[in-house]
Amino acid sequence: MGVSYTTLVAAEMVAAISGIGWMVLDASKFLRSDIIFAGIILMGLIAIAIDSVIRWMERRWVPWGGKE
Repeated sequence: MGVSYTTLVAAEMVAAISGIGWMVLDASKFLRSDIIFAGIILMGLIAIAIDSVIRWMERRWVPWGGKE
């Protein structure tokens, strides 16, 4: 999931006209540091949320996970 999220953001930076990656890249062209930092923090928070949801789903639906 981490690789797919990173790929999504990278694709937005390269070939999109919307999205968080595009917003950060566009803001960098105009030296808008506040938007750049907000976008980077938002990307991190989304990644943490995705990771938390996947870990919760794993604990809920994969009871044998982590038992060796």
